[in-house]
Amino acid sequence: MTSHRNPSFVETGTKMSAYLVIVTNSDDPDTLGIMFDSGTSDARLGCAVFYGQALINADSTAFLRTSAHELGHQFNLHHLDGTTYVENGVTKFTIMNQTGTIQDSVGGWPAAVSFKFGDHETSHLSNHPDSNVKPGGSNFSTCNTEHQGWHTL
Repeated sequence: MTSHRNPSFVETGTKMSAYLVIVTNSDDPDTLGIMFDSGTSDARLGCAVFYGQALINADSTAFLRTSAHELGHQFNLHHLDGTTYVENGVTKFTIMNQTGTIQDSVGGWPAAVSFKFGDHETSHLSNHPDSNVKPGGSNFSTCNTEHQGWHTL
């Protein structure tokens, strides 16, 4: 990621960037994607989606959903921020729920897939300080007390 981004790009004010790397090979058949958090100024700037992973390779919904989910991590959203809602009698899982949670649910994959943000995700993106939201603003898990309170649910 760091070797391929534009070195002259400088983030100022509200200008921000996020990097998504598509990886064609993976040694871990259970990992669909990852977010990079180096603990430095590059924290939460990039993520990868493993296109060679069987579910993603066979299902365009899985590829798109995993990409959106990993980008959500770059905006400091966590798995436990994910919420559900009911639509036409089917429980739908918002973008930050883990894929396994959706697959194991009543209704399952792909009926329970959603590309919506839930209450926690929307609150985080709308109300938390820029340093806790924007990619590269702070290390992963750096959040205010409201956000941390969601993790006890």
